Amino acid sequence: MNKKAVSEVVVGLFLILLAFVSVAIVSLVISNIIQTESEKVSLEGFFVDLDLQSVKVQDDGSVSVSVKRNPGDGILSGIKFVFSDGQNSKVIEKEADLKELEQNTYTFSQEELEGLNAKDVSIAPVVNGFFGETETKNIIETEIVPEISTTSENEIIVINFATISEGDSNLSEIIE
Repeated sequence: MNKKAVSEVVVGLFLILLAFVSVAIVSLVISNIIQTESEKVSLEGFFVDLDLQSVKVQDDGSVSVSVKRNPGDGILSGIKFVFSDGQNSKVIEKEADLKELEQNTYTFSQEELEGLNAKDVSIAPVVNGFFGETETKNIIETEIVPEISTTSENEIIVINFATISEGDSNLSEIIE
């Protein structure tokens, strides 16, 4: 038998075995990396749901915005409030540690609004991202800021027409 032919077959088999072992090691390393990185990725940030409960203008002109967090996972770190007068807007970010179903009222002074005569306010949640960074989500809801109408020095009437429906049986009582 030819020793040279046998050694070529052994070398060929050794190379095939080496290729299989290399592929197995690389696939094991890659699957381990994918598994550890996928544990870091979650959809929690997508499930932060806020509800703008009410917007009120105080006697001193400051604006109070009541926000409720609905059920859903995710780590809420803040809320961006976007005040607009139709042409200009002002974004104010406030820290928020609302847990599920909690509600809080945030008050913005005229100094914070920088004289902006806000006609509406929108909210956007700020959540902790996948790797610890903060991420601002899209605007969830917008409410009209009620206008203040004074009838005397001591009486202030706030009318928010967005909450009055045409079929409201108490409409005449509200107007009177």
